[in-house]
Amino acid sequence: MSTDSPSMGPFKHCWIEEGRLLHSNLPLAHDLQALRELGVASIINCAATGVGDPDGLADYGGGERGDAFRRELEDALRAAGIPETQLDIPFGMAGMNRDGAELSRAWEHYLARRDRGVVLVHCRAGQDRSATVLGGIIARRDGLSGRDAIELVRERSCLADPDPRAADLIDHWLAFGDEGPPEDAEGPA
Repeated sequence: MSTDSPSMGPFKHCWIEEGRLLHSNLPLAHDLQALRELGVASIINCAATGVGDPDGLADYGGGERGDAFRRELEDALRAAGIPETQLDIPFGMAGMNRDGAELSRAWEHYLARRDRGVVLVHCRAGQDRSATVLGGIIARRDGLSGRDAIELVRERSCLADPDPRAADLIDHWLAFGDEGPPEDAEGPA
């Protein structure tokens, strides 16, 4: 396999909280040693897997090659004992559910794993989806607004460039909690 990601080149990472919360672009199986050296104990994966996607729309490249990259990473993580929560969010923040379902799943993963080592949050480039998820985790944990949490992620991450609507999505999720909004509730713009 190539030493670069099928879509984003070499593995890049930034500490959101040294030794606790790490942000990156798409890691691959050959990045496992780097993940170990960073103390990664679990992963929240915001990338779209697209396994079986013949059109190449997935973050792993799609088609047989993309499927192979994804399977190789899953096998390496399993062998290393690093659990992963796959959110499978397509096409940037626009692919996220307006009810914040992905944020709830990421929060559950974070709560269950935060005391066991570094939690890595990534998407393809580390710019939008993962930055939004990190903002949600920080907002809920620290009692911040979506805007303040996103600003903190921007300040600490060398990769983050979240969609301008990310703060509104986080605030909407915080307002309604893990059960989500009632059927007739307006979502964020």
